[in-house]
Amino acid sequence: MKKQPLIIPTLSNEDQQRVDAIFKEVEKNMGFVPDGLRLYSISPPILESFLGIIGYFMSHQGLRPELLAMIRYMTSSQVDCKFCIDFNEAMLVQLGIDLDDIRATKDNINNAPLESKEIALLKLALQSNDNPETMDEEAMQ
Repeated sequence: MKKQPLIIPTLSNEDQQRVDAIFKEVEKNMGFVPDGLRLYSISPPILESFLGIIGYFMSHQGLRPELLAMIRYMTSSQVDCKFCIDFNEAMLVQLGIDLDDIRATKDNINNAPLESKEIALLKLALQSNDNPETMDEEAMQ
C-alpha cells in the first residue's frame, strides 16, 4: 500500500499548470513520473532547472547519454540514493538498455553495457568520486 504524503504543498493555479505540463512530458518520455521528481514540484523553477540539467546531459555533444546516465547510476548506487538509482535506471531503459544489463553493472563494472573506452571513463569517474586523492597522471592515462 502506497503511503500518503505527510505534507501536500499548495501551488497557485498557474504553477500547478506548469508542473502538470512538465509531468505530462516526463510521463510521455519515461512512462512514469518518479516519486523523487515529484518533490521538485513544490518549486516549478527548480523542477525546470533540474530537468534542464538532465536534458543537457542527454544531448551532450561529446559523451553519449548512456555513459553519462551510467555514471550517475553507479554513483547513486554507491551512496544508495533510491530516487537517483530509479531515475537513472529509467533513463537507461529509455535509451534502449536492458534493465538486467544495467543492474549487472553493479556486480561487475566490466559488464556495463557501454563501449570499452566508455567503461574506462566510467571507472575513472567512480575512482575520482570514491578516492579523489588517487587521481593522478597515471590514473588519467
